[in-house]
Amino acid sequence: MKILKPTIYMIYGHYGSGKTNVLFKLCFNKLKEKDSGNKIVLISANYCTLGQNNICEKFCEITKIPFVSKLKENLTDFNYESDTTYFIDFGSSLKDQKYIFEFFNSGNFNFNPILTIPAFMDFSIAESVLSQFSFITKPKILLTFCDYVSKTRINDCEFYLKKQNACIIGLNNSSNLSRGFILK
Repeated sequence: MKILKPTIYMIYGHYGSGKTNVLFKLCFNKLKEKDSGNKIVLISANYCTLGQNNICEKFCEITKIPFVSKLKENLTDFNYESDTTYFIDFGSSLKDQKYIFEFFNSGNFNFNPILTIPAFMDFSIAESVLSQFSFITKPKILLTFCDYVSKTRINDCEFYLKKQNACIIGLNNSSNLSRGFILK
């Protein structure tokens, strides 16, 4: 019998890159999946962004998704259940983000780190973001704010990010995630 691990989705990126927006859409898409069989929980451990905890709590109240508020120090002490998918809103220093990445990347979880990069970002800045998050090897990128740029710009981003050993797994715009983004 195969032992199931808790599934963790955590979105990384700089402030204002659309992390929480993407997290909510992923969480809502998982909720709409038929026959997923897993429970869904949203954990807010973001105390760096003013009001973020309240925004997450309100989203969960509307969608009827269980909400857990944790300080970053208590995130590693939480009892993660094997038949549950957790979406974690985490905002903190890069040092703390690396620590939390190492905790979830330990092999005890089905860990899905995703890096958000705005499609309009200059490539030199995107390169700096990739460098800061170099602890995420072969990053899975969700381009955000895609409805503000042309298709040509999206193609240029994809070409650039492939050269950086990254993979675009989806596009996020104001209304939805596209490109057939599927949660595993």
